[in-house]
Amino acid sequence: MSVDELELLYGLELAFDRRSNGWLLIGRLGETTVDRLARLARVDPDCLEALQGLPAFGQAPRLAYCPSCLFLNPLDVTSPCWKREWLAPWASGCAIHDRPLSQMSITSLRTCDNFDKLLRLVSRRERHRRAQNC
Repeated sequence: MSVDELELLYGLELAFDRRSNGWLLIGRLGETTVDRLARLARVDPDCLEALQGLPAFGQAPRLAYCPSCLFLNPLDVTSPCWKREWLAPWASGCAIHDRPLSQMSITSLRTCDNFDKLLRLVSRRERHRRAQNC
């Protein structure tokens, strides 16, 4: 399900720049939206509120990520996640794997309207990159 579909289906107010389709970079959500999402997810609204607070970074032209951390989430290997620290414009290396972060254009989000599609895109890019390095 895309972010737009989720928003429409459940009457949420998810503010993000639709021109760049920056759904991964959604800013702070209003109290009503947090409450609705908490009910949908069956979690305490305070837990969702604590997840907010993305720093007020300007939108960088590139997304940084560590492929190992992305696909092998050390907290739950069945749940890939994009780390908040990768969204910082100065993010350059992975402290866990001691190597530079990979990068992809923010416009790649235009072709990926949900996280599963983004993961497939990153996976293809990483396979291609490894094949070129062999």
